[in-house]
Amino acid sequence: MTRLLTRVLLLLAPLPALAQGPITQPLTAPAQTGPVLRAAPRDVPPRPPRAVVQQPKNPAVAAADARTKLREKIRAIRSRKLAEVIQPDPATMLKLAEIAEKFEEQLEQTRLQAHTTRKDLLKATQAPRPDDANVTRLTAQLIAERSKLSAIETARENEVRAVLKPVEFAKLVLAWPRINREIREEIYRALLKKTARDDEI
Repeated sequence: MTRLLTRVLLLLAPLPALAQGPITQPLTAPAQTGPVLRAAPRDVPPRPPRAVVQQPKNPAVAAADARTKLREKIRAIRSRKLAEVIQPDPATMLKLAEIAEKFEEQLEQTRLQAHTTRKDLLKATQAPRPDDANVTRLTAQLIAERSKLSAIETARENEVRAVLKPVEFAKLVLAWPRINREIREEIYRALLKKTARDDEI
């Protein structure tokens, strides 16, 4: 009887405080204390380079570039032909180059003016009712520009003659029409290209 009473008292005794307290531990897994592993980045293909769009040149800059290229071609033709005809020594070749550059700008400007005047005169004469006063003015202007061109060429010729020996100058005079023709053809091709560009504008 005593044993039975003892068992009943043990069953009715209060549980320890730890056992009676509410459950406070989360139901989720405990936080990891080690290094966090991140997902590897996906391979992203590189972006193609942007196409470089070339902006059109300023008309004034384009014209200056064209003149520079034309002068370089003329100098190359002149130097090559002089070397073929008279075979000057380096000092003489340097003097001839200085003389050519001295008159180059004057000749170029006068040729361009004469070309423009000739084109205007041709247009004026082909008009249904030509203006006599305008035709007369343009005719006189073209003659004056051709005379100016001839005077510049004569001045250049005199300076070249002072540098070369008589035989060298004679050879140059004989070959000059052919040299001048090649230079004129180069200038004419450049003028045609300029006219084509102007027509496209």
